[in-house]
Amino acid sequence: MSEEQDKLIEMYEDEIKANPTDAIVDDILWKIKKTTVELCELRKRRDDARDFYEKKEWKIKERLEKLSQIVENYIRNTDRKTVDTPNGIARLRSVKKIRWDNVMDDELIRFSLANDIEMLKRPKKSAILTYIKQTGDAPEWFEEYTDTSFSYQIKENEDE
Repeated sequence: MSEEQDKLIEMYEDEIKANPTDAIVDDILWKIKKTTVELCELRKRRDDARDFYEKKEWKIKERLEKLSQIVENYIRNTDRKTVDTPNGIARLRSVKKIRWDNVMDDELIRFSLANDIEMLKRPKKSAILTYIKQTGDAPEWFEEYTDTSFSYQIKENEDE
């Protein structure tokens, strides 16, 4: 609070003690109203500024996403896994995964029991995978797919 505002509050306190009238209360209420309006205007300016910077941030993130997509497409089209440049490294990483979400537990239990695969309370997916890899005997519901993800890392240059 400014020094001027502090003095005004002290003046109102002294005035209400010395001469308590409705007119003084009305004057204080008018000051409260004026201060409340000032606060609302300040909050609106703050919100407008926040909106401005959020929109600006969104546009920058959108630009980064487009630039990133260009680099990812370049790597995919050149059949490379890594591009290492003075300004950064871009990578494609492929991982083989198993799709378990379309398999019911009773199918896993039947497969585990039929092939003497270790189970606890539920079928052990790691033990099932080990069995499939060792024997090559995969059930019809077994689905393996490759998940490829793109990433990049920017290098810090001393020049900039």
